[in-house]
Amino acid sequence: NMNLSNREELIATLEQANTPNPEQEQAAQQAQQEAQQAQMAFQASQTAALNGQAEESAARAGKMAAETQAIPQELEIDRMKAATTNLAVGTADDKEFERRLKISDQLLKERNVAVLEGNANKPERPTQ
Repeated sequence: NMNLSNREELIATLEQANTPNPEQEQAAQQAQQEAQQAQMAFQASQTAALNGQAEESAARAGKMAAETQAIPQELEIDRMKAATTNLAVGTADDKEFERRLKISDQLLKERNVAVLEGNANKPERPTQ
């Protein structure tokens, strides 16, 4: 019951309504680009944070390695301090010093043997 001319006007109006608006398309593309840029920035910040954590872990590992290497030197210093402390003044100092060094050397050898045998227990100190 519709007029043919009215029908064609309606079809033309519908087609015009379905035609995409260039401004809306451009705005949608711009929003999509901004979302991609935000995602890339987020990923870059995550990468920077992970790199920072890796550098921190490497620095901690280097510190631990240096401390581990210093332990034998510290033990040797402690051994020498123990051998040289409380020496009485006089000629007996040399003999006492040598006796203490021999005892500390013997203890060190016993500990090395115990470690090599798989015995982690410290050997008992000899009586003086």
